[in-house]
Amino acid sequence: MYESGASEIIHIYDNFSLLLTTMIKIYWLDLQLKGAIFNLNSTKTHQNMLIIVFRLTAIFIFLLSFSGSVLGDSGRRYSLNPVDDPLILEYRFVQMKTSKMNNHDYWLPIDSRGTGQMGLCLIGNNWLPSDSLTSVIFYEDLFISQAIRHYNFKTLEVDGFMPFNFNNSGAEEITVSYYWDDSVWLEMLSIDENMHYKKMLGTGIDLNGNGYWDGHAFFCNVYDFNDDGYVELLLSIDTGYDLYPRKLICLDWKNDKILWEYNLAGIIKNTNFFVTELGGSDRPYCMWFCR
Repeated sequence: MYESGASEIIHIYDNFSLLLTTMIKIYWLDLQLKGAIFNLNSTKTHQNMLIIVFRLTAIFIFLLSFSGSVLGDSGRRYSLNPVDDPLILEYRFVQMKTSKMNNHDYWLPIDSRGTGQMGLCLIGNNWLPSDSLTSVIFYEDLFISQAIRHYNFKTLEVDGFMPFNFNNSGAEEITVSYYWDDSVWLEMLSIDENMHYKKMLGTGIDLNGNGYWDGHAFFCNVYDFNDDGYVELLLSIDTGYDLYPRKLICLDWKNDKILWEYNLAGIIKNTNFFVTELGGSDRPYCMWFCR
């Protein structure tokens, strides 16, 4: 969460390292040039070389002492407030809460109670290690102060996720797609454990020899195709270097069946997918762009 104000966290170790490396390269180039132009056996050339070494040593000692006095205790981070500038926004951001997480975690604001009070769903994405688990954690609020539900399952990687009010209860559920053991799966979870749906979407063969099938499932859109009052899920199956089978799936999760599927050769992303009614007709059309 952020409110008005600003804070920047900077590291200055890299600046000193870059400056020192640059000076060493400059004087090393100077040394090479002088050695190439003059006779290395001459006294003047030896003197020039000693002068260059002396300059390099003096600069190194200066930078070392300066960096030690500035950095002091290693590992400290310095916060700098930006100066007033009419070209930037009038408000600033101040960090109120931090959480240390790895690069494969996803944060999803979600109305899991149907009250309009936003909570948080955290997906701790296990990526490739087979001896660990992926977790889905529901929190009561956005400050992750109280966990309500914690669910673990085995994956090689989480491909996609979608918060949506699928069962028309007013509260949002979380749907996750992932691949495991040469198969692509979908799971739908609610915060109160009243809803847990699981479906295998497809499977394939490891053609490129990397040890597993490269299947992925991406959420494209939702639409009520059969007019039963519940939306169906549209997902694209991408197989990476294993090539097959790539297809578009319409999943009727309410009745636990695939309404239809369409084989294709390209890759569909949700930003290039639309469901629309053309020409004033009530018949829906799926439109997408492949790459």
